Amino acid sequence: MDIARKCFSNYNLKNIFERLFGIGNAYPLSLLPLGSMVNSIELYPASGSQLVRSAGTSALFYKKSDTHAYLKMPSVEDFLFR
Repeated sequence: MDIARKCFSNYNLKNIFERLFGIGNAYPLSLLPLGSMVNSIELYPASGSQLVRSAGTSALFYKKSDTHAYLKMPSVEDFLFR
């Protein structure tokens, strides 16, 4: 361990996701961990929110490959993104 390196305890680890990604921030799906709940999805960059826009709805990011990301939508259908 280096000098001045931050050390996290159990107390800090329970909110690590919010610290790393922040609630309300926008990220490409390729950067998010599996199991993330996402909303306000854009189909193309800077095109505006087009999917999962209603209050209280979210899609589950459950699988990714080299070229695709898979989301389980609120309508229980799977959606494939490139």
